[in-house]
Amino acid sequence: MVLSYRHAFHAGGAADVLKHAILTEILSFYTSQSATRPLLYIDTHAGAGRYSLYSGYATKLEEHKTGIDKIYRGKIKCSSSLSKYENIISLFNHKDSKTRIYPGSPLFALAVMRENDSAYFYELHSSDFNLLKDNCSSSKVPVKILQEDGLQGLQSLLRADTFKGYNKVVLIDPSYELRAEFKVLSRSIWNVNEHFENTCCAIWCKFQNHRFIFTLLSILADVLVTDPMLTTKSGFSGMLQDLKTIPNLSNWVDAGMFLSDSANKRGMYGSGVFTINPPETVSNNMDNLLDTLTQNSSTTTATYEAFCCIYAFYELFL
Repeated sequence: MVLSYRHAFHAGGAADVLKHAILTEILSFYTSQSATRPLLYIDTHAGAGRYSLYSGYATKLEEHKTGIDKIYRGKIKCSSSLSKYENIISLFNHKDSKTRIYPGSPLFALAVMRENDSAYFYELHSSDFNLLKDNCSSSKVPVKILQEDGLQGLQSLLRADTFKGYNKVVLIDPSYELRAEFKVLSRSIWNVNEHFENTCCAIWCKFQNHRFIFTLLSILADVLVTDPMLTTKSGFSGMLQDLKTIPNLSNWVDAGMFLSDSANKRGMYGSGVFTINPPETVSNNMDNLLDTLTQNSSTTTATYEAFCCIYAFYELFL
């Protein structure tokens, strides 16, 4: 288990903007006026909840300079696809000033959720756990904050009688710093698979090298393909094609951004969000959202491109 990882180093970067923009779209759908069911939101790797971008860990890498700093307060005009996301950012920052505070996924969720909804936040790191409790202390949404393994707690929550009749949104956002995390992630997605009819599951993934991508996509395919012989009959490429015809995976979006010169990059060069059973609004808005993000995140020295399906990304890199 990785307890040294601190998300504060990466707060407000392009990966955060992508993840939280998609999360905001998902949660806005389930909390709109037409949504009659209450919502259960589960964040398996919640972090500290909010981050200062001009002090502490965030100043080491300054990833926010090519992330939220390019979008907030009109450096480049945001499209309507990012308006909800930008409105939440404004709740934590003074009008007409640069972004000094960046909310994590728990505070994005609480800003959208209603008083009859429920939230469960998991965080193992002791310091971030205590910060998370403080940062959520004024929430009007019923929230439970646990210093436990979120992937282990996920299954029991989805099965709990307490939340029968609820819509459910799950955000799985691991650090991917240990090989064992892939196996745990695989088992967790398989467990969630039993509840897809009323559960939307968003899985954040980082792109660090081609082997990493192959491992992650293999997990997603192996977990969700019902016929195990597909892996030997069709090979990996064919297996990804077959994903599109599987009944319980008929509704999914895989979207992300990566540096166009990633072949020469060391370390993380992009990120994506694989969303199972997303609301229709997320699928419909994805192209506009990605267009805005790639244009705003690109600089004279770094150009971002986007992808919106697993198979296209596989063909491009492997």
